Amino acid sequence: MIRITIIGGGASGTLLALNLLKYTGERRLEINLVEKRPHIGRGVAFSTQEDSHLLNVPAAKMGAYADDVEHFHRWLNDNEMEYSATAFVPRRIFGEYLREQVEEANKNKSENVELNIFDDEAVDVQFDEGKANVQLASGDHIYSEKVALAFGNFLPPHPTVADQSFVDSPKYFQDPWTPEVFDSIDPDDAVLSSERVFRWWT
Repeated sequence: MIRITIIGGGASGTLLALNLLKYTGERRLEINLVEKRPHIGRGVAFSTQEDSHLLNVPAAKMGAYADDVEHFHRWLNDNEMEYSATAFVPRRIFGEYLREQVEEANKNKSENVELNIFDDEAVDVQFDEGKANVQLASGDHIYSEKVALAFGNFLPPHPTVADQSFVDSPKYFQDPWTPEVFDSIDPDDAVLSSERVFRWWT
C-alpha cells in the first residue's frame, strides 16, 4: 500500500488529492487529506463569500485538469452560470467547483484508492525509517510513506515601522479577507493598501 498524507485542504491540497484520485495502478493507494477549515477546496483564497472578490485568471483557463484547462468554464455553463470564457468569476464559485470535483472523483475512483478527509489540524510530523507520523491536534496520528505540505498563504506581516501601535486599531486588518472589514469601515473612510490610498465605496 502507498499512503500519502496531504496537510492542507485549500486549492493546492485539494488539486493534489483530485489528481491522486485518478490513480489506476495495482497497488492500493490511501490518500489522507487534513484540513481544519469547514470545507475543502477553499483555503484562504476561495473562502470569501463576497462576489466582488474575483479570480485573477479568466474562466476558460481555470480548469482543475492540466489536459483540460476549459473544464471550469464548461462546469459553469453546465450549472446554469452564464459566464463568458474571458470572464473573471467570483472566487467563492471556484472553491465550490473544486469541492464538487473531489466529490465526483471520489465516487468514480478505482477500488484500489481510498480517500480519508480529516477535519483536524496537523501540529507535528516525525519521521522514522522512511515513515511519516503526522500528529493531529485531536491527538490522533496518521502514518504514511509520503507527506505533502499544502499550507497555502499565511497572513501578511505587519508593516515594518518602529511604531506599531496601529495594530490595536479597530480599523486595522492584518487579514484582508476577514468579513469584519465591511462592518468596521465607513463609506467615507480612506483605505490604505499596498502604499496606495483608495476611497471606500459601498
